Amino acid sequence: MPTSSSAHPKARLSSLACMECRKHHIKCDAQKPSCSRCVAAKINCVFLPSRRGARRRLKNTTRSVTDAWNDTIPSTPSYPEDGILFTGENAVPQYPDPHHLNGLFHHGSLPAPIVPEGRLIRLYYENLHSAHPILVPASLFERWEYPSFLCQVVNFIGSQYSVVLSNDIFHESTRSMLNETAERTPHMVQALLLCSIIMRARNDISQAKSSLSRAIDIALELGMHQENFATKFSGGREYEAESLRRTWWELFGWEVYMAALHAKSNLRCTDAFSIVGLPCEESIYASLRSIPEPTSLASFRARIFAEDEDIAPFSSFAYRIEAVRILARVLVLNSLPETQHDHLQAVANTLVS
Repeated sequence: MPTSSSAHPKARLSSLACMECRKHHIKCDAQKPSCSRCVAAKINCVFLPSRRGARRRLKNTTRSVTDAWNDTIPSTPSYPEDGILFTGENAVPQYPDPHHLNGLFHHGSLPAPIVPEGRLIRLYYENLHSAHPILVPASLFERWEYPSFLCQVVNFIGSQYSVVLSNDIFHESTRSMLNETAERTPHMVQALLLCSIIMRARNDISQAKSSLSRAIDIALELGMHQENFATKFSGGREYEAESLRRTWWELFGWEVYMAALHAKSNLRCTDAFSIVGLPCEESIYASLRSIPEPTSLASFRARIFAEDEDIAPFSSFAYRIEAVRILARVLVLNSLPETQHDHLQAVANTLVS
């Protein structure tokens, strides 16, 4: 009578398991190019080199993360909102092992985080740009020649949405680059503003506040709140001018948002009288159509006195700015020891209109 083991011989087991078997803590037969379990499940089988033992160390210790990344992720990935990577016709979820790439950094196998910037830039535009659209549209980014410190912030933000890289890979290098760069330009304002936003999302309140304060200092020093600043600095490039207008109003709004979260009423951007033109509709901006002549905040506020047929269309950005202005007034009123009834009525009237 044959034993059960001889009747049902087990497949050869290996200490090198594919990612799918490793994820489910199942022994893998390590058949190449696909183990028997992945073949049966009709899913993509991916092997990562082991870090245990000298014989399995990477042959090239200066190998870039780009190579390791490409070993881990298929060439045409699709990232849904939940961050899971799907590949192949069966759309089976694959979970790249973040500890593999992170281990290369932590154990000194690689000298520095060299990553495919295009992927991180794409993640930035897919996840954060729509909420804070201050940079040029994604299709213009590469040829816009943004300074290195701004590109560093964009890559850092993109890494927050990566399913492969650790969130902290770019953290210290981004902080150091911003602290060591003395440039006082609108691009530095953009970098610091975006840094403040992502640091607040990471719950690093101190860094978020300090980055915002620096951004406001530089913006007011440069005169970004003045009407013709965007036109002069852009050198005739309409998308640069639109980007600068958006930067000022985003800085304006982010300061009010931070003040509301932390019960502050000292609003420097609100105190600076601003006549910067209002941004255009996002659909126009993203489609690379010609940017229309920006409307003024005064004309937007005067719309409540005009007949319906005489009201020019205003972008959703303009209504967002007005909402922020109302919130700023509420914050100031809440800080007063005694509020006059006519002040409250003015805010109520603005809300209604």
